[in-house]
This record gives sequence, structure tokens and C-alpha cells, in this order.
Amino acid sequence: MKKLSLALVIFIVSITSQLNAQTNLSSLQYSMGLATGDLGDFISKYSFRGATYEYRKLKTENIGVGFDIGWNVFYQEKNNETFISGTESLNGDQFRYSSNTPILFAVNYYTKPSSRINPYFGLGVGTEYSYARVDFGLYTTDVDAWHFALKPEVGVIMQTSPGMGVSISTKYYTAFKTQDTSERSYLAFNIGLVWQY
Repeated sequence: MKKLSLALVIFIVSITSQLNAQTNLSSLQYSMGLATGDLGDFISKYSFRGATYEYRKLKTENIGVGFDIGWNVFYQEKNNETFISGTESLNGDQFRYSSNTPILFAVNYYTKPSSRINPYFGLGVGTEYSYARVDFGLYTTDVDAWHFALKPEVGVIMQTSPGMGVSISTKYYTAFKTQDTSERSYLAFNIGLVWQY
């Protein structure tokens, strides 16, 4: 029993010291999106389907370095649109889809790290996988590609309890043009849970 109690005390002390150090910051966010540029011409409807996971290692109180993995899906039905394939033109309803998955190295700068309300801004650099599809009656066309991607971001973290908080942020994803696809860019509006450990 004494060994079990001692092991429990050591475990609690080690967990508490890790929580007090708070050198890591993670966030799981619900993401909504608005397509812009060429993607906005393809799908102009606001999207409510998306999620993001962020991890930052706090190098100083103000600077966090880590990665983002996200996913945003856009969908729109277009009525009475013209579908062009080679020399043929067909008129009818189209169902357009675009799925975008950014994987980015990211750096954040936190302006008030010891405050309950902590505004921040950041930049992400990496790649984005995009998949777009058009369903038109019996016809389907699709294209996918890996893009070079950038993501500036502004947001705020509101501490709700020690080591826990809520984040609100706006991100602008730009996935640059490839040989097979046009540029994919969109605004993402995010709300999420943040925890430090």
C-alpha cells in the first residue's frame, strides 16, 4: 500500500509540474469557410463543414512553433448551368464539391501571454491537398493536386480556467496554382478549445 501511495504521489507531482510549465499549446477547432478567388468562382456558397487541429511548442512566452492540420469542404448546387467538354456544351444542374486539406508548419506570436485575453497572429507554410468534383447528370469530372500553401492568421485566446481556454480566429488559406489546377484560396472562421500542458 505504501508503494502504491508513493507511486501515486510521484505521478501527481509530475503531472502538476508539467501543467504548471505549460510549454505546449494544442487546439481543436470547428471551421467554417468562404471560398475566394478561383475557388469562389467555382463555389460561392458559405461552408459549415471543417475542422482544424493545431499544436504549438512555446519557445518563449510569446512565440509558439508547431504545425496545423485542417480540412474544409465546400459544396454548391448550380441550377441550369452549362457544362463544356471539348466541343460539346450541355445545359442542366451541376453539383460542385471541393475538399481542401492543408498541412502546415506554423509560427504564432502571442501579444499578452499572461493575460486572460491573449490576442495573437501567425503564419503557416506548407502544402495543401485539394480535390474538386463536378457531377452533371451521368457525367463526373474531378481533379486533385498537391499545392504549395500559405496561411496568415489572426485570433484571440480567452482563458476559461488554468491551462484551458477558447480560441476565435480567422485564417486565409492560399494554395498556389499547379499545372493541373487553379489557385485554391478561402477564408476560414474558427472557434475551438485550447489546452496547455
